[in-house]
Amino acid sequence: VAGGTFEMGSATSGHTDGQPEHKVTITQFYLDQYEVTNLQYKDFVDATDHRVPVHWRNRTFPEARRANHPVVNVSWEDAKAYADWIGKRLPTEAEWEWAARGTQTWDYPWGRNCNPDCANYDNPDGKTTDVDKFPRGQSASGAWDMCGNVGEWVNDWYDDQYYQSSTDLDPQGPPSGNRKGYRGGGFQGNRMDIRTVARHFAMAATSQEYIGFRCAMDYEDD
Repeated sequence: VAGGTFEMGSATSGHTDGQPEHKVTITQFYLDQYEVTNLQYKDFVDATDHRVPVHWRNRTFPEARRANHPVVNVSWEDAKAYADWIGKRLPTEAEWEWAARGTQTWDYPWGRNCNPDCANYDNPDGKTTDVDKFPRGQSASGAWDMCGNVGEWVNDWYDDQYYQSSTDLDPQGPPSGNRKGYRGGGFQGNRMDIRTVARHFAMAATSQEYIGFRCAMDYEDD
């Protein structure tokens, strides 16, 4: 993801934790194109004997056809353990929003209006979908499913007042806290929940059927 400067947050988001809108500069970095899948997470579980998501049986995801679905029921702690194992990290909240939104002022990676052809959302009785099901939902940076399907853990502690004191270069979030942020909303969320500026949070040990993650890496010149 190329570096750049953008307006993070939204003065009209309707939620004070997204205010004030403020200028942030992001250094270029790498981001997974897709959310981490069940099959990828199983490789991690098999290699490390890490605990499995609560809905798995016999140490594998319950349906073979869901191999390419995002892994869910993973806590922030689980997501970090996977990222450490594979030599990556979780993206910061600012990196996530930059990759999803870029310099556009759109609410969604694909444009100003929500579109069921671009994301898996507003489906409270539904499930996840393949991570490459919605090509029309890609962000300008080439990332799929930044909105909808599952919410994605970010590295930052969550603070609803953080935007009032955030640094303007590669902000890392508050130094401590008791809740971690996740972004993007999930299949159960509505059009407001999945906006690129919408902030969500949960306890670091929490796992939910609508939260997964993707990984990032620092960019290093050869």
